[in-house]
Amino acid sequence: KICGDAWCAPALDILEDMGVLQKLEAEGLIRDTTSGGFISPSGESFVGSGQEGGAPGTRCYAIKRMLCDERIARRAVEAGAELFENANVASARLEADGLWTVRCHDGRQLRSTMLLAADGANSRLARSLGVVTTAPQAVASRQYVKGGTHNFKSGGVLFYPTFILPGYVALFRHYDDDLDVGCYVIPGGAITSDRLATLYETEIKQDPFLQRALGPRPEFRERVRIAPIRLGGEARSTGRQFMAVGDAAGQTDPLTGEGIHTAMIGGKLA
Repeated sequence: KICGDAWCAPALDILEDMGVLQKLEAEGLIRDTTSGGFISPSGESFVGSGQEGGAPGTRCYAIKRMLCDERIARRAVEAGAELFENANVASARLEADGLWTVRCHDGRQLRSTMLLAADGANSRLARSLGVVTTAPQAVASRQYVKGGTHNFKSGGVLFYPTFILPGYVALFRHYDDDLDVGCYVIPGGAITSDRLATLYETEIKQDPFLQRALGPRPEFRERVRIAPIRLGGEARSTGRQFMAVGDAAGQTDPLTGEGIHTAMIGGKLA
């Protein structure tokens, strides 16, 4: 999953209920982003040191999705789920006997009473079944900067340069000092989705604040990676013995692009 790796309070609460967050904290794989803030379109900023404290009940951690998603899957297995890895789904069909048949590309077949599609913003499964009928509307991007090669000392900062409004650029620092540079494009704004990749070179990396944050010699761990986002919830996300959950159902806040906690709430409801 390509995203900003920022987990806010509702998601952290669910991770705690699962017993996952405590293990991540014990292993030092999270970073509290209390030390941070925002920079307005005019350049006015509030970036705190973290000593001021946050409002009661608010918290946000930077946790790499590659780590946390793995821990969630393993915890599900501990709780009794059966995990089939490398089982790429080719098709799903509700049969006359009232059970779903899920066929994998490698020939495996799985059968179940209920089918949940949690296959991301493109939602290939939900779309193939005719439940979700539209394409994703927005995009977000991410690029990791290697720890120790940048100047960013805060936990997380959002900034809103005029060239991307009403979207924004976000920086979140991880436990290993890797820096996540993310960008969210809201449909109808200043930037169209197809311009996001070039925006990194023409505008974002030329921004004075980002130049100070990155420093003179940042090392990028990856190219700019772009992912689709389905926004605001689908008008229909259920069918007979079927539910679409998370990004597949558009359970993403259209104003902020945040989808981790809303997807986890959707998963809990499912």
